[in-house]
Amino acid sequence: MGQMHGFADQMLGEGSWSGAPSGVSAFGSVGSLAAGITGHLNLAPFELVAGLGYASESYSDTEMKGAFTAAAKLRYTHMFSERLGWFGEVGGFYSPDSNYRFSRNYANGSGTATGSGSTSGKQAYGFARLGTLINVTADDQLTQSIEIGRQVLHTGSYSEVLSPANPFEANLSASSSTMNVFKFREKWVHAFTQSIDAAIWGAWAHGFSYRDSSQLNVGGVGALSPQVSSSLNWMEYGARVGYRVNQKAKVSAFINGVAGGDVGARTHVGVNLEMFF
Repeated sequence: MGQMHGFADQMLGEGSWSGAPSGVSAFGSVGSLAAGITGHLNLAPFELVAGLGYASESYSDTEMKGAFTAAAKLRYTHMFSERLGWFGEVGGFYSPDSNYRFSRNYANGSGTATGSGSTSGKQAYGFARLGTLINVTADDQLTQSIEIGRQVLHTGSYSEVLSPANPFEANLSASSSTMNVFKFREKWVHAFTQSIDAAIWGAWAHGFSYRDSSQLNVGGVGALSPQVSSSLNWMEYGARVGYRVNQKAKVSAFINGVAGGDVGARTHVGVNLEMFF
């Protein structure tokens, strides 16, 4: 569940300036195959960011194929002065119909066996943020925020295939996983020249009150419930370097990802093209 946050970051424009001009952008990345478009509407003091993307990712025991995801956020900014202000955001992402393949390894005699099965699923995340915005200089912008959110994942039932490689096949009924999320996020954006800028950002995330309703029914064994921790921790990170081709266009190279023993690690490297209104 935590890995989807890294994909959503790009659609939500996490590496952009606060108060940037309105525009549209398109991105593509590898590491995990992903592509998408994002629109940004600046109606100061409000800003709306919305995006649509596609991603395929694989982790140690899960493979996600063909996940179309929509993401959006609404920001309100209040400046006390030219240098200092605060902002609030509400938003989230929704993936309505993803394809998943789950696998498991288990002891079988003196060796190991592997079972796998495919199903569909959907997941959603909603959040609220509150933070500060500091224009340190005319070329430097620093933001810090805290975030609270809730994530839900629903998956359909599936059955493994009995085979010599999987002598104890399992059936999994439809299930749901839920967790609350707290994040502390920082971002720094710097303009080197009128044409070149860069950003670096990161967040520490803590998932708590994690619940998993899944239950495996294993042939010859019976019903088994997963033994999972009620909390998860991970880091989100990213960096971007952009070049403004002219007043209406900008191209950027970026890297972002998620890392943590509880969710695994995945890095995306890609290119983003922006067109300003």
